[in-house]
Amino acid sequence: MTGLDARTTIARAVRLGWAACVVCGLACGPGPVAPPAAAKPEPGPAAPADEPSGVVVTVTPHEGGVRVVYELPAATDRLALVRSDALRRDEWQVVTAGVRLVDDALVSEAPRTSFEVAIAPDKVEVDRKYPSLHRVGRGVALYGPALRVEGVDARVVLRPAAGGVAIPEQGAERGYAWLGPADAVIQGQGFRMVAAESVGPRLVEVVRGEAEVALGYYARKLERPGRAPAILVSLQDTMTGEYRGDASESDVISLRFFDPRWNDPEPGDAGMLAKFVRHEAFHLWNGETAPGTPPWLHEGGAEYAALVAAVDAGALTHEQGIEQVSSHLDRCRTALGARSLAAAELSGPQIYWCGVALQWIADTEARGASQGQRDVFSIWRDLLRRGEAGGYSLADLRAVTGPVVAAILDDQAPERWQRLAEALAPHGATIVDAVDEHGWRTAAVQHLLAQHCKDGEYGFYVEADHVRLDTTGDCGPIGGNPEIVRVAGASIMKAPRDAFDGVRKACAAKNSVTLETRGGAKLRVKCTEPPAQPVRWKVAAAPPLSRAQR
Repeated sequence: MTGLDARTTIARAVRLGWAACVVCGLACGPGPVAPPAAAKPEPGPAAPADEPSGVVVTVTPHEGGVRVVYELPAATDRLALVRSDALRRDEWQVVTAGVRLVDDALVSEAPRTSFEVAIAPDKVEVDRKYPSLHRVGRGVALYGPALRVEGVDARVVLRPAAGGVAIPEQGAERGYAWLGPADAVIQGQGFRMVAAESVGPRLVEVVRGEAEVALGYYARKLERPGRAPAILVSLQDTMTGEYRGDASESDVISLRFFDPRWNDPEPGDAGMLAKFVRHEAFHLWNGETAPGTPPWLHEGGAEYAALVAAVDAGALTHEQGIEQVSSHLDRCRTALGARSLAAAELSGPQIYWCGVALQWIADTEARGASQGQRDVFSIWRDLLRRGEAGGYSLADLRAVTGPVVAAILDDQAPERWQRLAEALAPHGATIVDAVDEHGWRTAAVQHLLAQHCKDGEYGFYVEADHVRLDTTGDCGPIGGNPEIVRVAGASIMKAPRDAFDGVRKACAAKNSVTLETRGGAKLRVKCTEPPAQPVRWKVAAAPPLSRAQR
């Protein structure tokens, strides 16, 4: 386990939603937390009447990144750029004298028809935000939507250096674009690829092979050709974690790895890489959604399709695939609680947890109800057909799925999870409560931490014979990171269920709970309410994920 994996943590402000995310981070579980494919910058207010009605944005490479020149048909002293939570302009520097970048607008001391900025590669990545610029080999990858002008049609023109190419040749304002030397472009079967020199040949080989398989696989399963993408592969130091992928409307996919170990993938990494590449590839088909469609529909669709595709290819076993489904389902249960999926506001990894859970439920129901004639790819074929005129929607999903999917979308009662398990049983899925020792240990310790830590994050690390509390903040009698061996008279490592029962009994009576440290000290902590009973959903049996096993 990594350090993030070993630490069980929780943030008081968003206790249930963030806890499991921090446990997993980007180094385990389902893989990368990627931003929505084909995300469109949010529209802002209409431009004032005196703003230009057409803008040409010319991009040229230079030593520090790119230079960008905005050429306007009429003079203005303020050029407002599109604003969106998905965009950043941290590394933008204005070149034109007398012009400043203020609140995502280029503001001039006097009206002008030309503005110039220099953009350097982003030094740090932020989750679910696209970097304006990042290096890929001897070239740079630019996120075109960051150049757009508010309320105005802006055409981005890429002018590569001598001997260089621009990918895509046009439409860069719709997504990623790459500027670099022509001899760096690798031609694959149905796609182009650029790999940084720092990327090891083994990783290049694996990504190229996975992309070729994934593109052909989805074209067959969805019964429609996909778009021919350009895939950028780079090793970055701008973020912690394993990897991150973005698929954009310009048909350029950026795969960024943050740990040098990926340069020489081990055999055990095959499943993670297969799913990573297949996830982003699926967005070439399912990226276009109707306005207002929740991101868990297309992100969950891509992640679950990648999971099935990886099992079909033998990169993951059925058991490994179902283990990941179980993890997503249980985390979604925790994130949603009694809320309906359709009404819940989800963020971060919750989008993937619940998105995959929904897709597996839809797949299981479709296959069971049709005696194996329909599956998740049948559902996506229907969705894509219905969305040809402007993107598919949640209403389209309702129209092509059955009552079990409707239940996960709309049921809000606390008992809804048990009803869901019962509804899936006739379709060959068995879901059980499988709380393990770590679940009992976490429930006991986190409850006591929540009773006493007043701010910030807190948690604990599991060691060989004790738990080490992470209580550097204001945690009263359990502050200072004590090392705990016994809770309520029971060994927290060897008998965590007994420790939980002791905490529950003491707290129900509003008595103190005694924690014993490795050094023999006894800490008496007050407790005014009993802990919640831990629940861990596990898919104990399911129809085979591999379609070859049908």
